[in-house]
Amino acid sequence: CQGIFLAFHGNSPEALALLYKALRIAEESKLTFETANCLSSIGVSYWFLNDFTKSHDFINRAIKLDETVQHTPKDIYWRILIQVWSGIDNIRLNKLDSANIILKKAYDNAFNPEFTDLYSIRPTILMFSGEVQSKLGNKESAFSYLHQSIAYFIKNKDAIGAADACNNIAKVFKDVNQRDSVIYYSKLGLDAALKIDYKPTILRISKMLAEQYEGTDTKQANYYWKIVLAMNDSLYGAPKIQELQKTLFEEQRRQQLARFTNKTREPTQTIRFWCWPRCALSHWFVFVSQQSPETKSKYKIAKYPRRTSKSTNRTRK
Repeated sequence: CQGIFLAFHGNSPEALALLYKALRIAEESKLTFETANCLSSIGVSYWFLNDFTKSHDFINRAIKLDETVQHTPKDIYWRILIQVWSGIDNIRLNKLDSANIILKKAYDNAFNPEFTDLYSIRPTILMFSGEVQSKLGNKESAFSYLHQSIAYFIKNKDAIGAADACNNIAKVFKDVNQRDSVIYYSKLGLDAALKIDYKPTILRISKMLAEQYEGTDTKQANYYWKIVLAMNDSLYGAPKIQELQKTLFEEQRRQQLARFTNKTREPTQTIRFWCWPRCALSHWFVFVSQQSPETKSKYKIAKYPRRTSKSTNRTRK
C-alpha cells in the first residue's frame, strides 16, 4: 500500500524501490497472491513515468499469476483490482474494445451484492468505464458513468478518486465544447487534489484550466500555468530523474546477479577434482558474458515543478 501511495503522489523512484523490494520478498517466500499484487503495483507505477510498455508487461504477469490463486470471498477485491488495472492499461494502449470487456467483467464482479468493497473499487470502475465510453464516442453513456463515479467518491470521502473523476468528466465536456462545465469540474477536481497534495492530477487539471483561460483571461491563465510549472519541476526535476536512474540501475544489477547465481549453481554437491578447471573457466565465461556497462535511463521525462500545498496526506490502498 505504501508503494502505490507514493506512486500516486508522484514519487515514482521511491515507490519502485519499495515495490521491487516487496516483490523480491514475495517471490522468495513463494507467496503467489502477494507477488501478483506487487507486479500489478509496479505496473501502475510505470504509468506515472509514461512507460506503458513496461506497465503492460508487469500487469499482464500479474493477471496470469493471479489466475492461479484460489481467492476467498473476502479477498476477491484484490483480483478485481488487478482486473481494473488491466482495463486501464488497455485504455492507455488505446485498446478500447479490450478495455471495455475487462472493465465490464470487473463491473459485474464488483456490483455483485455479495461483494465487499474495501476501498472505492466500484466508483473507480465507473470512472474508467466512462473514459472508455467517451473514447468510443458514447458521450451520454460516459456522462452517466462519470456522474455516478463522482457521487460515489464524494460519499466515500475519497479525494484522490473525486479529483480524477472530475478531471475525466471535464475532458468529456471539453470534447463537446461546453467550456463552463469544463472549468466548473476542473476547479472542483483541483480543490480535491490540493487537499491531499495529489501532484499528478494537480498538474493535469491546472494545465486544462490554463488552456481554457488562454485568450480570454490572461491573469487566470498565467496563474494556472505557474502551478503547472511548479508541479512539473516537483515531479520530473533533475533530482527525481537521478533518483529514478539509481533505483532502476540497482534493480537491473540485482537481476543480473540473480541470473548469474542461477546459471552457476551446480546441480550436484560433488565436483571431481580433475574437472574443476573446466568448471571454473565456464563459470568465468558466464560471469564475463553477463556483465554490461551501466545503461542510461530510457525515460524521456519532461521538466516539471514543485508546489507547496496546505494539505493532509491520504493513503490509498
